Amino acid sequence: MSSITTFPPRRVYTVRDPNASCDVSRIREIAMHNPPPLPPPLATAEDLLALAQALEQEAASRYQDLAARMQGRGEADLARLFTQLAEVEGKHARQVESRSLRLFGTPPDPARVRWDLPENFDEEAARSASLTPYAALVIAVRNEERAFAFYCHVAAAAPPAVAAIAEDLAREELDHAAWLRRARREAWRREGRRPRPVLPEDVAALRNSVMVGRAAMARLHAALALSLQAAGEAALAVIFRQIAEEEASGIVAEESCPGVQDGLRVLEEEFERLADIAARSSDSAMVALAQEEAERTLRWLARAGGAWRNELLQPVAPA
Repeated sequence: MSSITTFPPRRVYTVRDPNASCDVSRIREIAMHNPPPLPPPLATAEDLLALAQALEQEAASRYQDLAARMQGRGEADLARLFTQLAEVEGKHARQVESRSLRLFGTPPDPARVRWDLPENFDEEAARSASLTPYAALVIAVRNEERAFAFYCHVAAAAPPAVAAIAEDLAREELDHAAWLRRARREAWRREGRRPRPVLPEDVAALRNSVMVGRAAMARLHAALALSLQAAGEAALAVIFRQIAEEEASGIVAEESCPGVQDGLRVLEEEFERLADIAARSSDSAMVALAQEEAERTLRWLARAGGAWRNELLQPVAPA
């Protein structure tokens, strides 16, 4: 695997506010430790830019569709959010083209995209008449997580020139995910899905609650790893086994039938809980601890969520 010695100017993924952020290079360093096997990495910067532009254009189209659906349901705020996201993705597609022109003198060549584009959005859910704002944002967050995971894999395995571009693209996807997660939390609360978590009395109480939650996650993830291994999903089993070991030194649960969605759900819930505590607490020590634990949970979520059914580089079947 190639190592990257120089990076473009770094942007950051904000968990709470501009003063509480996590450097994307640290996320990549941890998330890409022992990555699951993928199809052969992109060999050239031209390949990466062609695929990146195609992904941005596809995302813009999907976000615009969600904007229309939200507008039709009277969700004007979310319609504006998805419209803005579509515009951002369109802008990024144009930036990819500008980068290609600057580097190679030509726009990205669609013929270089020799892979089926990912099914990042859940089409059945998106077409559902019961689609809620929260569910729409879940779809969008999943899209950004998968794109982030893909670019991280490219950055970890590609030649330095390609990896540097992939690093920059991964940072952009984290920015999008941070924005969408905040909107998703608000939609969750508006829909009355659950009460806001109670603030701990002090740092010791928060630390204790983190350990209790971490133990539960470790038990579920270890059991899930066993189930995935038995089902022949070895790469994903390795990821959840590693996460379980990091969560609680390899605790193995007695339960044997969790699903992948259960494994992701407990990570989602823990991240949301910690991010909410960090946003609401006035205790600086508690804020710092909550942010640190939220970042740790986010890295696990990005690693597992990005890998689950991540078909970002499925070769096109021969004609």
